[in-house]
Amino acid sequence: NNNNNNTPIHIDIRHGDALDVTLLNPPESEECSSEQRLALSRDATAVFLYLLPKGLRKVKPLLEAAARNRTQERKPFRVASYMFSIPEWTPVDVDRTTKGDCAVYLYDATSMKL
Repeated sequence: NNNNNNTPIHIDIRHGDALDVTLLNPPESEECSSEQRLALSRDATAVFLYLLPKGLRKVKPLLEAAARNRTQERKPFRVASYMFSIPEWTPVDVDRTTKGDCAVYLYDATSMKL
């Protein structure tokens, strides 16, 4: 994939528990590759959530921390949540074109109360 400047774009898709300590604060040892050391709060620019409201409340502070980090770095940060909205955030868009009319709530840093 390339962006408008024809520079390569690196995409790393992670599946896992956002509350897992190793995902939040990966080890810095030489034995880990750079991909293994990616961390949600430090490296993520986009997150897709498939969580119930209780889970969304738990990860909300982590997402806000990641959004603050990205904002300070002048990088985008986006969140998509399937079926349930994130409490106290205002989505920039709600897509209901999925099968079964289930909503996908789309957020960016402007959606969050940082």
